Amino acid sequence: MTTPFKQTLRALLLLIVLINIGACRQTNPTELLAQSWKLQAISALQIPSEENMTDTQRRELDELKTSAVFQFNADGTYYIKFIEEAEGTWKLTDDARSLWLYPSQGAEQKYHIDNLSAEQLIIKTIDEETTLTLTAQTTD
Repeated sequence: MTTPFKQTLRALLLLIVLINIGACRQTNPTELLAQSWKLQAISALQIPSEENMTDTQRRELDELKTSAVFQFNADGTYYIKFIEEAEGTWKLTDDARSLWLYPSQGAEQKYHIDNLSAEQLIIKTIDEETTLTLTAQTTD
């Protein structure tokens, strides 16, 4: 016969296990990155801030935001459409602070990761002159 105390302990244990499983899923950087991202903002030394852009520059940036695609797949492959198209493989460093891209054509590229969550990815070029802010692509 199961006592109310044992039932409560089992329920509590089950709750702890479920919380830990959920936490692991949410904090695994590889799983967080493996999704489709869209461009929210770009900051670069050679690009004026949005407030200082001409109408033409602002329109071109809006078009880029609409058309840009950053798809990182769980199998370690990627497809990026950002001005040009590129595909290859990707790898996160063990500390999830750097992202390496190995394009099928061209030289490898390393980016610093400033933020990686289920909703947002902020990466910087090594020289820190360019920052891309990406948001998770939602399927409506």
